[in-house]
Amino acid sequence: MRHFPKNTDLSDEQKIIYSEHLDKALLITGPPGTGKTVMAIMRALRMGKEMEDINAKVPILMHNKTLYEFTSTQASVNKNIKVQTLMSYLLQRTNLRMLNDGQNISFPWGQLYRMIDSKNPDEIKKLNLFPKFVILDEGQDFPKTLWKVISNIWMKLRSVDINFVPSIMADENQALNVDENSTIDDIRHGLSTTDCFGSFKESKLTKNYRNTKEIAAFAEKFYVGNQTEKADSSQCRSGVKPKLFWHRGYKNNRLIERIVNYKKSNPNKSVGVIIVNRNSASRVKTLFKGIENYVRINNLDIKVQYYLSSDRQRLQALDFDNPKTITVITRQSCKGLEFDCVFVPKINDLEYDNLGFEYSRDLYVVFHRARDQLFITAGMSADEEKDNIFTVPPILKNHLKTRDYRGKTIDVGFRDEDELLSYIDVDRNLDREQRSKAEEILKQRQREKLLSDENIELQKEQVKENTNSIKIKAEEKNIRIQKIYNAASLFIEKKKWTIANDKLLRENISALAGGDQGILLAKWERKGLKDNRLPKIKIASKKTKKKIKSPLLELDFVTGSDGTFLRLLDIIKETLSNDDHEIIQIISSKKKPKRIFKKVSNLLTNNKAGISDQIMPNMSSNTIHFFYKGQKRFIKIISPNDEVDWFQKIILLGVEDLKSEDISEDIQELLLNLFLKPAHDTCIIHPNTDEETPGVKYMYEKNDDGNLITRYYEK
Repeated sequence: MRHFPKNTDLSDEQKIIYSEHLDKALLITGPPGTGKTVMAIMRALRMGKEMEDINAKVPILMHNKTLYEFTSTQASVNKNIKVQTLMSYLLQRTNLRMLNDGQNISFPWGQLYRMIDSKNPDEIKKLNLFPKFVILDEGQDFPKTLWKVISNIWMKLRSVDINFVPSIMADENQALNVDENSTIDDIRHGLSTTDCFGSFKESKLTKNYRNTKEIAAFAEKFYVGNQTEKADSSQCRSGVKPKLFWHRGYKNNRLIERIVNYKKSNPNKSVGVIIVNRNSASRVKTLFKGIENYVRINNLDIKVQYYLSSDRQRLQALDFDNPKTITVITRQSCKGLEFDCVFVPKINDLEYDNLGFEYSRDLYVVFHRARDQLFITAGMSADEEKDNIFTVPPILKNHLKTRDYRGKTIDVGFRDEDELLSYIDVDRNLDREQRSKAEEILKQRQREKLLSDENIELQKEQVKENTNSIKIKAEEKNIRIQKIYNAASLFIEKKKWTIANDKLLRENISALAGGDQGILLAKWERKGLKDNRLPKIKIASKKTKKKIKSPLLELDFVTGSDGTFLRLLDIIKETLSNDDHEIIQIISSKKKPKRIFKKVSNLLTNNKAGISDQIMPNMSSNTIHFFYKGQKRFIKIISPNDEVDWFQKIILLGVEDLKSEDISEDIQELLLNLFLKPAHDTCIIHPNTDEETPGVKYMYEKNDDGNLITRYYEK
């Protein structure tokens, strides 16, 4: 490991942690660049000297395989330290095997807990799962069950006078999967299931020792409010600003040449290329092969390596000691690593509209990998290249608002290009070779245009005439439809419900789309009921046979990064307390139901709402089974296309993710049915955004008779 400090290089806060008594269990937290892994190794070195007498090694256990390889280099020089991934360590020391449901492979954490929980203290002593000293790095990436296991082992060994001293390093900012892993509070809570946590001392690393001031300031703009906070970068060394440049795809020579040329000019500096996108395996391999081929063709003394957790063909371990190396990895694999220079390619590919918050959290971690220089790139199309159009990626010029762990409102990202340009340098120049190619393409197109200029002009005129004709007809139709809709709305407002008026209304709106007809007729029938001109029909549930009041549609605006799911838990609890529902249905407007299922099952499994301690998630059906007051209940997470039981409770999520073009006939039908069909009050949960989203705008437009109730919740 390069840049590894000596004891004399440690800061005051690092020296305090290093000097802590070895019999004291530690929970060490800190943001990127503060030296958590360094402290893990240095504390293990001290522990190893004490273990020499019994010929035992101190395990440093972590989640990330690349961090394991990165850390192994330094630790391998000491025979008393063993670096390993935690899962491989546990599989070697138990009879447990990985679980495989045909789609996912996972570690049997539940089986591990039950095995430990079932053993008495003497059996735990004989099992010897962990030695006296153990270091657990990347604590945020392990499930909450692990901390209950650690707590259980600690309690049972203490009861037979055996000292078990774990040290845990964690940073919420670097969680691989926030829905399934541990927050700092989760670690504290898990250890507190026995008196274990009372033996821990918490220490916090706060100062950034990795980045330059310029890189740190840029990266901190993407902090999303987690408990480990931002590092103090005031003492960081000065350097150069991060740089943004443009190129074509991952195979483009400009990108590859920039990476390789930097390496040629800086042979002693380590270079990392980090792909941030989800589903990045093909991008990693494409760029790796492009760089490798370029290096081979030009006969350069540079080693190119890559890592993918899914790639079993990779036989050699990553080499982090050789300075003549370019490493291509994913965002998941870069945690805990550092490079002198980092390239983050094609950041404009990131799906900002739907995943802006998640990608901002990822970028906060990725940008902090760079010690001295950071290059961010954006892709461009052939037409953009020809016309010299350099578009700044959305995630670099838009900002999000959220609440940090204290409840304080914070901005994430840059408000606009002007603010961005005060933090980075921009390179809008194309290389000479690339520019000459673009110019040749332009000349060829100009020649082709001159040869058929008259024909093209005639075609353009014809297309223009046809387009204008279509637009005029569409506008005329829209105006006609809007007039019919407005007239019908006025009719409903002014007229009383009679059989004759009902027949007249239905005839006049027959030209409207089915959805608009349904909304108007629903308003008409509600007015008839209100005027006592229609018999009041009380809907009865087929299962409960109970009379149900006229249902309402409630739009709940919530604040805070976890506001949506905290409100969801409140609604679930209220529903179970007040109504005899067997099933609660959660409809995900746009995101895959599997993502919502994981988040909800995780919250319920932790029993954060006090609903039940018998939670049975079924991933294959996206259904959660549990017992409430002795009765079996179900929560189903479904998509808009799935069948809905209108006699059961309904909660709608994700309306904020809908763009105007997403409000298709299926979504319109779902929103319409929410006005008409439910037998119970329906809740729509929506973040309290600065601007009205297309989904909310549609609901307000189509339901203006007071049946949509708006409420605001602070979470």
